[in-house]
Formats: sequence, C-alpha cells, structure tokens
Amino acid sequence: MNHSNRPALSRRNKVLATLLLAVLSVLGNYLSLPLFFGVDFIFGSIAVMLAVVLLGTVPAVLVAFAGGLYTLVLWGHPYALVIFSVEALAMALLYQRGWRNLVLANLLYWLVLGMPLVLLFYYGLLGMNSEATGLIALKQMLNGCFNTLMAGLLLLLAKLANKKVMAFTGKAELPALLFHSSLLLSLLAGTVPIIYESYSQQFTQETFVYQRLNERAGQFVTHLNVKLADERQGKAEGAMQPDLDATDAAGVFAKIANYLAALPVDDAISLAIVNSSGDVVASRRAALSQLTEGQFKPALDGLDIWLPSSARSVMQRWRQGIYRIQLPLEGHDPLAAVQAFLPAESLVRTLQSQRLELLMMLTLIFLGAVALSHGLSIAISRPLRQLEMDSKQLERKIADGHEALLQPSNIKEYDSLINTLLHISAVLACSFKELKQAETDLKGQVQAQTQALQHTAERLQNILNTIMDGIITINERGMIESVNPAAVQLFGYSAEEMLGHNVSILMPSPHREAHDSYMQCYQAGAPAQIIGVGRQLQGQRKDGSVFDMELQITEMFEHGVRHYVGSVRDISLRLAVEKQKSQFVSTVSHELRTPLTAICGALDMVASGKLGALNKPAEKLIGLARHNSQRLRFLINDLLDLEKLTQGKLEFDLQIQPLQPLLQQAVDSHQTYSVEQHIDIELELPAEELFVRVDGQRLQQVLANLLSNAIKFSPADSKVQLKGQQIANKVRVSVTDSGPGVPEAFKSRLFERFSQADSSDARQHEGTGLGLAICRELMAQMDGCIGFESAEGQGATFWFELPLRSKRDS
Repeated sequence: MNHSNRPALSRRNKVLATLLLAVLSVLGNYLSLPLFFGVDFIFGSIAVMLAVVLLGTVPAVLVAFAGGLYTLVLWGHPYALVIFSVEALAMALLYQRGWRNLVLANLLYWLVLGMPLVLLFYYGLLGMNSEATGLIALKQMLNGCFNTLMAGLLLLLAKLANKKVMAFTGKAELPALLFHSSLLLSLLAGTVPIIYESYSQQFTQETFVYQRLNERAGQFVTHLNVKLADERQGKAEGAMQPDLDATDAAGVFAKIANYLAALPVDDAISLAIVNSSGDVVASRRAALSQLTEGQFKPALDGLDIWLPSSARSVMQRWRQGIYRIQLPLEGHDPLAAVQAFLPAESLVRTLQSQRLELLMMLTLIFLGAVALSHGLSIAISRPLRQLEMDSKQLERKIADGHEALLQPSNIKEYDSLINTLLHISAVLACSFKELKQAETDLKGQVQAQTQALQHTAERLQNILNTIMDGIITINERGMIESVNPAAVQLFGYSAEEMLGHNVSILMPSPHREAHDSYMQCYQAGAPAQIIGVGRQLQGQRKDGSVFDMELQITEMFEHGVRHYVGSVRDISLRLAVEKQKSQFVSTVSHELRTPLTAICGALDMVASGKLGALNKPAEKLIGLARHNSQRLRFLINDLLDLEKLTQGKLEFDLQIQPLQPLLQQAVDSHQTYSVEQHIDIELELPAEELFVRVDGQRLQQVLANLLSNAIKFSPADSKVQLKGQQIANKVRVSVTDSGPGVPEAFKSRLFERFSQADSSDARQHEGTGLGLAICRELMAQMDGCIGFESAEGQGATFWFELPLRSKRDS
C-alpha cells in the first residue's frame, strides 16, 4: 500500500493517541529492567517509535519530550531529554524518507548523531571521565536499538493480528519478519551468557566480601570470648554471680570499647558489638553512626548491605553502601552479637570496570546480529520476490497451453516450491476432472444423507403421534409451536386451533392470567417453579371442563433460541382411585378402631387376673393376643395419622422454641426402652442455643420413630448417638446407630408406605412400615426435610433439617 494513500487519523483521535503514547513513554521510563550491574534498560522510546510510525514527526517529538521529562527528574540534568527528543525527530525524518527498517535507522542515528551528543554532554559539559561516558554512550545506544526492535515487533504482531492496523501501516513484509525475529533470537542467544557472567562476577565479589568479613569477625569473637571468660572468672573468685548486673555490664562495655580501640587497624573493616535490642554498645569506628540514615537489604545468605536514602541513583547509593555480617555471642547476656562492616566502594569500582567490558562485548554482539539478520532477511526473501513476479504470469500461460517457466533457486525449499508449482500446472486439467467427479459423488452422498434424515424425522414424528402423553412445544413468548395427537385429544382442540396461540388457553383461572408474568419473571432470572421440576395441576379443555393432569416441562435451546417442551398426562382416573383407596383406608381404620379398643380392654382385664387366675398355656395365649392387638392398634393409628397428613387435616401448633430441650426430652422418654435392649443413648448438644419453628409434639413423634428404630436395629451393648448441629442457615438433627445398615436395594423405597427391608413373616424386627413415611410428611409440614446415609453392614445415620430461627422471631 502506498504511504500517501493510507487513511489518516482524525485530529481528535491523533491528539488522544499522542497523549496515550506520552503516558506510556513516561511509564516506560519509570519501569526499568536491570541488565547487569549498574546497567538498567528503560522502555519509554518504544512508545516514541510507535508514534513515529503511526502519528508522524510532531507527535513523536512530543511523546519523546514527555518521556524525557522523567529522566530530568531521575538524573537531575536535561541532556538525556535533548538526546531522546533529537532521536525522535531523526527517526521520524528517516521514516518519512523510506527507511522502513526502524532498527537500522535507529542504529544510524546513534552512530552518526546520538553517541557524539552523549560525548558532548556527559564528557564535555558534565565532566564525567571517559570510562563512564563510554559506558553511558554504549548503554543508551543499545537501549534505544532494543526499544526500536520491540516497537517493530509490536507493529508486526499488530499487523498480523488486526487488519485495522494494516490500514495505517501496510501489510507485514517477510524481510521485516525475518530481520526482527532473527535479530531478537540472536540477541537473546548472545545476551543471556553476558548477563549471567555479570551476575556471576557480582556474586564472586560479594562472596569474597562475606569471607573476609566473616574471618575478621570470627577472630574478634574468639578473642572476645576469652576476654569475657577471664572477666567472669575474676568475678566468680570474688564470690560474685557469673551473670552481669547493670553496673557490671557498664564496666564490661567500657572494657570492650577500650579493647576495640586497642585492636590494630585492619584496612577498612569496622567492628561493633550490639545487645539483644540491636543497639550498638561498643564500636571501633564513629562512622557507623551514619547507618541510621538508610536501610539494610539482603545481599547474600548471611550478608546484607546498608544503602543510604539520600542518594538519587542506585549506583550512588550502592557506592555509598556498607556491607555487614553478624555473628552471635552466646552466653554473654546482654551482649548479643558482633557485627563487621566493609564499605562497598571498592567492590563497586571493580564491578564498574568489568561491566564496561561486558557492555562492549554486548555491543559487538548486537552489531554482528544486526548485520547477520539483515543479510539473512535479504538472502531468504529475494528468491521469494522473484517467484512472486514469475507466478503472476503462471495462470495466463496455463490458460494459453504453454509450459510454465519459473527460474530455479539456490535455496532448497524455494526450489522445491518452484518444482511443485510446475508439477501443479501440469496436472491441473486432471485435477479439474477429479473435482467434477467428486462434486457428482458428493451430490449423491448429500442426497443419501437427506433421505436418511427424512426417514429419521418420520420415525420421530410417528413416535410423537403414537405416544400416550400429550407433547406440546412453545416458544419463549408462550406461543404453541407444535402439538401431538395425544395433546389434541386430551384438550379437545384441533391442532390448527392450538398452533400460534398462547399456551394459557389450556389453563383454568387464575393460572391463565398469571402465566405470562411467570414466564417473564423466570426468563429474567427468577427461580423455576415448574420447569425442570414437574408437578400436578389442572388443565382446561376446549369445552371449559377442568381435569387433573401431571405436567413435566423442560427447557431447550435451538440455535441459541429458547424453547420449552411440555409433557402432559391425564391423572384424573388415578387421583380418583387414590381418593377411593384413601377413603377405604380411613373407613376401615375407623371401623376397626372401636372393636379393637374393646378387644384390647378385654384382653388387658383377662391378663390382669381380675376374672380369675390363668394357667400357663392360657396366659401365653392371652399375652400373644395382647401383643398382636397392640401391633394392630399401632398400625391403625399410623394409617389414620398418615391419612390426615395426606389430606391436610392434621393440625400443627408451630412455635419457635429451643432445640436442646426437645432433644433431651426424646432421650429421656426412650431410656427405659434402651435399657431393656442394652443400648446406651449418647446425646451431643450444640454449644450455642438453637431455635426452630416446630410443633413440639409432632417433632417428638419424629424423634421417637428415629430413636426407636435405631435402638431396635442396634446390637446389644452398643451406642446410639443423637446429635444436633448448625449447618449454614439450617439445623440438622441426626440419629446414628450401629446396626446392619440399609440394604442397597431397599434405599429407594425407604420412605414409601409399608416399606420394610425384611417383609417376610419371619422377620426379626416388628413394625408397620409407615413410620418413616409419616416422618417425611411431618417434616414437610414443618418446612423441613429428612434423609439418611448408610453403607450396608456399617450402620446408618438418619437426619432431618429445619430452618434456623432466631429467638427474636418468637
């Protein structure tokens, strides 16, 4: 794309982009990457190079000036700001004159203008020595070229990822991709060993400092231990305690200070003794008092360095820094440790001379990498450009029936590509024929697949047409989209009368009026009341008659559009049968209760002996009759309770009351039974008082059923645990036994009526099979739920949960 034909940014967008890049330039100069000792890279000129390409000369200079202002604050002189601004101006002028390789343009700037400016400003005006000036010149050139490389890579990646960037900068070119990628790889390969060598040199120098300080401090600790031992021996002979009191400590401190002062001067190492609070009690050099104006930072394991807070640059702080090690003094309380100090200035000078050599090596590696990358990009891309020119005539030559002519290449891959193109041109006719045959075959396959899909669709439609349940689909607005014949027969409408109408026509009031608002609430995020749950409700036929039905609704998405599928079953007959069964059970139970009460009373009177003494066989028969009549009475009572629960006729006195007394009452009422069965009931109450809203009598009925079952099924001399606890906003009460557990095959039927794991006449444990079914209904009436956890042969835990209430609610 011609540079003059590229679209230009609007003035407003150009200003915004300039401000953004200016901020990024400041942030880039604020962030630094330590390359090696005393040499940090900053990244503000990346934003400058982006401005050169995307915005032009004036914005680029403004962005460079903004980033340079931070260097003015950082280094305290304006020369870096001038150099960076001139760099932006030179790069913009070179780019406008056709220098698309930013790295080569930036290298030319630094060799011709940038490095002379560094020599003028830093050597001539600031008076730095030649070594420091050369270091700064090489560092700034490498930093600038590296940032230019990063900017070029960012632009190339943006071109490859976003077509909008190509509109302003043109498409990515292969020579640029090859140059930038190979240069980056070459720099990484050459830079990593140099950086490693720099850190290795620093580690070696600091290790030498550590060994030197450790040796000197160790010698002093040895001599000091001897001195203190002699001092304490003298005190002991004078019938004094070996530990130092305050007066003795002051005297010893004075002697130690004199001993420090009398030591021979050993180069720049300083010594100090600190107490357990870290305070210096004696030191050899008064210069250690300046350590209060900075902070210590770790250098190596056991070696740290004090850095002042007043110096501006890191190198200035390091040059004024002081290394320190600390060796403990044991058994000389209150003396805690000996510290040895060494100024860092000599180490910094050594590392500075070494880093200049490393930076020169890095410069040579960079120049070599630039030359190598540039040569490779030209050598690799030139045959491809020639191939591009030759291939433009390929189509015309093939169409004219002439043999294609392509120049061979010295590069194997390109030559292979040329041969491939020549081969392709020779077989195109055959390929066209094969394509036509493939097209014919594909049409046949598509036709076969279409017939198979039609057959599948017809089969599914036949299934829908013959299924007994009514199937209705609606859209997210509630409009009926399809119905099967069973639905048509169930509601009395024809299919045409139902399609396109709101599904609420199939509902009686008040559900008809509330249906649309319910769907809107659900689609807005409200919890589902019917969808995915299923429930029993009433439907309305075309003639206005209402019938009971069972409705299952599922939600599905087709091409991102929500639909609902409803399955409807007429349960009027089933409910009528259940009602008759319920009435029969109620009638039979009431009719049996009166004569059974009389029978039980008569048997009790006979068993009491008031009608005369009984012989052993008669007494046994009367006892058996009493026992079976009691079982029958319990069964009738359970049947009546369950019937009342099912019909909602059982009254509940729900009150908020503490849980702990209810649990204790249940345990007390079962003590006699547990003692008879040799079972120990263990009650575990929660630490805090918990409140629930229940009918106390009905809750005792649930607890009685769970506890009696646990005692009944537990072996003798075992324990049954009753536990209450809070789980989130629920209160859970659990009963755990040591019995045989619930058989796997029986778990799904455990809470059904008349369900017993052993229903044979020879079962060991008696029961009606209604207790857990009644418990489930009672818990539902008290807004609770009930369940169990059991592994066969390992006992069982039956639990129920109730909402946690507050005492204030009562």
